Amino acid sequence: MKKFLALVCLLGGPVLGQAAPPVPPAATSISGLVPQGWQVLGQATGDLNRDQIPDVALVLKSPQERDDVPESWDSPRFLVLALGTGRAFTLAVMTSEPLLRRSEGGIFGAPFEEVAIVRGALILKHYGGSRNRWSYTDRYRYQAGGWFQIGRTESEMDTFDLDFAHERDLNLNTGLVIETQTKGKAPDRSTAEQQTYQHIYYELRAGQVAQIPALGAPWPGTVIQLNRNQVVSGQRNWQGTTDLATQLVALVSGDDLYLRATVQDERVLPGDGPQLINAQGRPVPPTSTTTETRPGGYICVTRYPLKALGVRREDDTTNRLRVSVEIRDRDTPKETPTTLSTSRGGRKYPARLQLVAKPGLPRLDEVSFPGR
Repeated sequence: MKKFLALVCLLGGPVLGQAAPPVPPAATSISGLVPQGWQVLGQATGDLNRDQIPDVALVLKSPQERDDVPESWDSPRFLVLALGTGRAFTLAVMTSEPLLRRSEGGIFGAPFEEVAIVRGALILKHYGGSRNRWSYTDRYRYQAGGWFQIGRTESEMDTFDLDFAHERDLNLNTGLVIETQTKGKAPDRSTAEQQTYQHIYYELRAGQVAQIPALGAPWPGTVIQLNRNQVVSGQRNWQGTTDLATQLVALVSGDDLYLRATVQDERVLPGDGPQLINAQGRPVPPTSTTTETRPGGYICVTRYPLKALGVRREDDTTNRLRVSVEIRDRDTPKETPTTLSTSRGGRKYPARLQLVAKPGLPRLDEVSFPGR
């Protein structure tokens, strides 16, 4: 327990010039964690660290933030996580980064909606907007020695066009994204039926590193795994994971994107291997390809200039690319290739690749929101 607390207390401290709440390092009650003058906007209890002892999550509002003083609405709110010992609560995390401020909620004002603890995961919900309404449901968990974001569900709707709604659900641990879009007249406004479209794909996260690791060395970052459920063509020829399966990792170094595919393939022929597919459904030629054959498969690293993907390094907004990764395999020269893809809809519906500041999952104090 002492080691665990030493790791997570690093998230506390002042944020953006706003003094953090003077939360005591320990308290015998939940109310004892709330400093004088600070208001509790949300509270949840549950087991965050899997020791079967209830823990607590609090969202606190500063006494400097006042409803009648708009100039104060930019004051950060703070998330406080305290771990239960059975007799007391010990401060583990204090940060403002995963919470939107009142000034960021649009015409609806303060966007914070709810904090919850569900099956060991911390849930934070926000809702706001004006004509365009939006919501964020973020999921966090303690894993691999830190507090990390493991998922986000984003939704949006236009109040001037109630026939349209869009939702994007991302599992950061696996990269799986499910996008759902609804079009058409709502049942209470027309006899026409609404139509719902769903796009399922995997989003690679390419973090920046100073130097690309060696071919066979571990690469940092989230690993995307493709096998039976990601076969988009040649299904009849797929004979199992020993015939074709892959693990994908992407990194950025300098002005180039590097894609590493660790492929299980019991018979490798010329033409087998990974391809990066652009939004128009065409392969992007790599500037270099390095392949190392291993028992039962191979490792392949391909390199692509970011400019070839439409990315300007000085443009911070171009960070989610409409591209897919395919792995092609044939066991005989005349066989129809079996193809794995990060997009379950194939080339017609591109997947995504997100450029991020560093590899791996976002930490609790590194979470970003669109437009912030």
